[in-house]
Amino acid sequence: MSDKPELSKKSSVSNMKASSGVRDEKQKGRLTASKGLSSSRTLGNSLGFDQKNKNFDDDEEQKKVRFEQKVAAQEEAYKEEIDVDKMMGTELKKDLVFEVKPYFSHSILQMTMALHILWTIGYMVFRIGFTINKQNYATWIYSCMFILVEILSFFGTALHYNNYTNPQTNILVQKLPDILARLKKDYPPVAALICCYKEPQHIVSRTIRTAMSMKYPPEKLLVGLLDDSSNFRESRGWVHVQSIEKNFLEQLLKAAVSRTYTGTIPTLSEDEDPRGVMAPALDKIASSVTEAIDAEVQWFLEYLLLNVWTQASEAPDRSESEIEAERELIADLRNEEFNPYRTFTEEDLENISKFSVEGLQLMWHGSAFFRPLVRNAIIQRAGMKNWIKKLNDTNELRFLTPQALAIARYRVLYLGREEMDVLPEVSAGNVRVDFEATGSVLCPRGVYIRRRKPQNPHNKAGNINNALFNEFTETDFEYQLMLDADQQPHPDFLQRVIPYFFSAEGPMIAWVQTPQFFSNIFPADDPLGHRNMEFYGPVAEGRGAHGATPFVGTNAIFSRSHLCEVGGVMYNSVTEDMYTGMKLHSAGYKSMYHNEVLAIGSAPVDLKETLEQRKRWAQGAVEIFSLTPWGLLIKKIGWRKTLFYLDSCIYPFTSWTAFFFGISPFVMAIWQVPIVVDNPALFVLVGFVPTMILPRMINYMLLRAVRPHEEGRSAPALWIEATDLWRAEQTFFSFAGTYMSAWHAGRNGIKTLILKYNIKGDIAMWNWNRDFLKPKPGDSKKPKSKIPEQSFRTSIKESDQVKNTRLFVANIILFTINILAILLGCFRFNCDTSQIWIFVVIVGFGFSNCWHLWSFIPMALRQNEDQWPYASSYHAHNIFIAFILGFLVFLFLKVKICIYQLIDKLPGANPNYQPVASQDTGTQ
Repeated sequence: MSDKPELSKKSSVSNMKASSGVRDEKQKGRLTASKGLSSSRTLGNSLGFDQKNKNFDDDEEQKKVRFEQKVAAQEEAYKEEIDVDKMMGTELKKDLVFEVKPYFSHSILQMTMALHILWTIGYMVFRIGFTINKQNYATWIYSCMFILVEILSFFGTALHYNNYTNPQTNILVQKLPDILARLKKDYPPVAALICCYKEPQHIVSRTIRTAMSMKYPPEKLLVGLLDDSSNFRESRGWVHVQSIEKNFLEQLLKAAVSRTYTGTIPTLSEDEDPRGVMAPALDKIASSVTEAIDAEVQWFLEYLLLNVWTQASEAPDRSESEIEAERELIADLRNEEFNPYRTFTEEDLENISKFSVEGLQLMWHGSAFFRPLVRNAIIQRAGMKNWIKKLNDTNELRFLTPQALAIARYRVLYLGREEMDVLPEVSAGNVRVDFEATGSVLCPRGVYIRRRKPQNPHNKAGNINNALFNEFTETDFEYQLMLDADQQPHPDFLQRVIPYFFSAEGPMIAWVQTPQFFSNIFPADDPLGHRNMEFYGPVAEGRGAHGATPFVGTNAIFSRSHLCEVGGVMYNSVTEDMYTGMKLHSAGYKSMYHNEVLAIGSAPVDLKETLEQRKRWAQGAVEIFSLTPWGLLIKKIGWRKTLFYLDSCIYPFTSWTAFFFGISPFVMAIWQVPIVVDNPALFVLVGFVPTMILPRMINYMLLRAVRPHEEGRSAPALWIEATDLWRAEQTFFSFAGTYMSAWHAGRNGIKTLILKYNIKGDIAMWNWNRDFLKPKPGDSKKPKSKIPEQSFRTSIKESDQVKNTRLFVANIILFTINILAILLGCFRFNCDTSQIWIFVVIVGFGFSNCWHLWSFIPMALRQNEDQWPYASSYHAHNIFIAFILGFLVFLFLKVKICIYQLIDKLPGANPNYQPVASQDTGTQ
């Protein structure tokens, strides 16, 4: 039957409810009649009798075909009959999952941006025709360079405005349970994959706990930790295994306690408590019970992890063969050539569960790798249950009982291996530990995966693809949530993003992106611009309106089939996230943006680490910009989406403009100003409006815009603040040297890629496949039997610190140069008060540069990793006030410091020099 009658009857039109009820009754009648008709026709066909023609027909196949055609014709007629929407001439969007709404007038914003672009073009024409300094060839060249830098900056601004042309907000109108009930579908299986590199254990454990606590059917949720540490023998790896085990057991035991808890929480009806006086007290009682259960489970887990042996008991009587199997397995596990890349068979696991206490102790002290198996064996034995019963009798434990422990059954699976059949280039062996509930109580499945890195590990992309292709199959999950190790998801994360895949555009949606948010960053104290709310606000929503939201590497959920179709996460660039998004968009898929904080992380507090991160982003932008055939990309995804990616890739190449502006005040102070102004009023009118007023107006529109929000929500989920806008300007100047240093790194990466794989002809990224990365046919080099452990970025401790120190030295030099330029401008004006125009340009320009660089300087000088060396605009105001006061004092002094006249007095400096008599009583 058709799916249309089974759609939701909910409609915003009230007068359609009666028709929907009639439609339901007709549907039931038609279904009943159809069943009767089917049974009668089946009986008639079994006798070889056609009721319509009253003829006998021995051809059973023809009868079956005719019968199916008749049923199909009846279904089509029924569809036309019950199509109330078509009869009423109204298209009711019953499958509407989200609505797209603008949050301010597009026409006003577009008109303002168009005015800015046109006015700036007129300003550039005015600059080229009337303001070039033609005193000599040197000043003419400098003036032309200045205009070229202004044009390039204007091009970057106009390209960035493409993101603001149509910003819209996606508003969910249906919840996931309602959607699945309407479609009569079950919850799709989801895998939350947490990528870990060198993050500390407490941060990783916290992320695992929040991921396992998401509101989703536990049997449909898998939480995997993809540990990409440098060496599998590090103790940190086994600590992460323990984190998976602890959080898995916490969820399992909480579910078991909830199942076996026999107490009742008091409740009162509205008649008993009409004014709701007792409601807060009852809520407090319920929350206190939950807190008590959490405390007991936490205490038990800590005891289990540390003092498990105090309640260990012997296994039941065993045969001689089982005792011999225990000895052989322990001898094998204690072998000097210990190999964690192995799989424990069902027989091995069964034997371990029956080990004696001495055998379990040998495993426990032999390697931390085996401790989950030991704890699993002990927790199921009678000694642990008897001990908990004693604690229940003495009221030391009230909620955790032997009955709860009996139904909280689980198993630990070791599925390691050394040979990868699907994608061998990303791993030379995997360690895998699974924690899976096997009793009547269910909880999310926990998986730990660690790979032995090959010579080229492909970084984070290789880590994800190793799990996606080498460890999981298509039946394991349908959607894949990607999280960084510090990003803690909200309990409603999956409930808020999965509905997009069930919308009308769902089959073509490859991923849904959510913003990043940091708990240790505030708008006023964000000197390095980690919040980046301009990007996660109007930029992301503007791109999302065209189905081109960028992938930022975390807090995104993917359709597994779409991601596997393009070969997984892309290699060959250190910014694999943007590269993967470009690959999926070029394949014809869309991406949506859900602007709601659904995960909270921690921003780096180390300046060196931040600079390394920004340099890596800029290097990836250089690589993608250099390798992408933009003409072919326009044909595949259109010009607007191409401009989105061009805007994300071009900023390292325009960063030198900030460096040029940074040294310009000093050049003007000691030499010439590249702008000749005959009419200052006209220049201010033509130049000040497009450079200062109109951009601020556009920012004000974005800042004060009221975004639409869902019903029941009183405020926008996430938006930018004034500090975010000028922090974006500050970081462009602060990271200019870092972005310029990425040119060389990006160039070397491209050169290495081309030489290594002998790329010829078209090197478009959508032509790259996994065969492209495999060894070439006929390669005489054979892989070694034992591939040594490899660590990506092995020089992170010493050499990277030296390199990053060089990155922020450029900013300190720029800041010092601008301070000198301001002082020289003051001296120049003090010597010749007629040069007021030059004084205003030099001092204003220099102070603007110092203001943009100031928030970065204290961090570069202090380098405190324990706390943020905040530098807000308050410090810049103090500098400005001190400068004004000092300049006023300087003006009242009867001293003329004419550096330029002193220079001209030098022998051979200026043959035409003639001393000018001073009109003041001071010295010259």
